[in-house]
Amino acid sequence: MARIVLSTFGSLGDLHPMLALAIELRGRGHEIVINTLEVYREKIDALGFEFFPMRPDVNPDDRELAKTMMDAKTGTEKLLREILIPNVRPMFEDLMKAVEGADLFITGEVVFAAASVAEKTGIKWITTSLAPASFLSPHDPFVPPTAQWLRHFRFLGATFHTGIYSLVHHLVRSWLEPYRNFRREIGLSETHDPIFKDKFSKLFHLAMFSKVLG
Repeated sequence: MARIVLSTFGSLGDLHPMLALAIELRGRGHEIVINTLEVYREKIDALGFEFFPMRPDVNPDDRELAKTMMDAKTGTEKLLREILIPNVRPMFEDLMKAVEGADLFITGEVVFAAASVAEKTGIKWITTSLAPASFLSPHDPFVPPTAQWLRHFRFLGATFHTGIYSLVHHLVRSWLEPYRNFRREIGLSETHDPIFKDKFSKLFHLAMFSKVLG
């Protein structure tokens, strides 16, 4: 059977779906490795999975941090610009250790170093989504908390919302400079976009949410 690494970053809401998948895969005879935040080590050990820590080492139970990250207006930008993107190299180093000798690599939404690991090692890579919003579909657009006014324009269809997504993409591009530098330093294309057009594996993607939500 296969040795499978499941990597995820975030709260228990990110971890628990991965653990459910891990338990099912173990039940089918596979060897499972969980690669996530150090704070979850005890939980992973209790379930009997091999554990590898992932940086950046943050604690989701930190109330001040959680308050900052959940801010509807500034939370996403702070998460990306201050925590995830500046730490893509240590995340990459931790993921490289976790996938050594593995056959398959399954990752959560914001494991931004995952594509680089897959390119450098050649390991089979599967991505996942825990909510329909992550697909950023112009055909069925979601309404973010910071732009409730968009609900009045859903009738304009895919062309309008493709334009909106293009605008957001342009605004976020400057945030990715450290990521582009990292990719260039390890000999990979710096044009890779881990947030929008290149965030899904070309091999397989798992929509890990209810069909009711979908």
